[in-house]
Amino acid sequence: MTLGASPRRAWWTVDGPLLTKAIASAAALSAAVSLGEFGASSFLSRRDSTTLPVLISQELSRPGELRSEHAYVVASLFIATSLVLILSLEFTQGRRR
Repeated sequence: MTLGASPRRAWWTVDGPLLTKAIASAAALSAAVSLGEFGASSFLSRRDSTTLPVLISQELSRPGELRSEHAYVVASLFIATSLVLILSLEFTQGRRR
């Protein structure tokens, strides 16, 4: 910016490329972790009880519109619950520091 670039131009030429690599790495890591978590969940599921990722997979693999809708609702609840837990942990960690 001291050489005359606008803030937008400075962001696109400096911060943008740095963030692109970080976002790509984070996406790859989250994809790998989610696949690993699904494998662990399918390994730990039993006939009398199942985990949410396995339930979602079972519902999506069966034909029928109602089963797909059920899987989408369960996935939405799973995401909302995870989001609430993560945010509550983040806020409690921030207060301790």
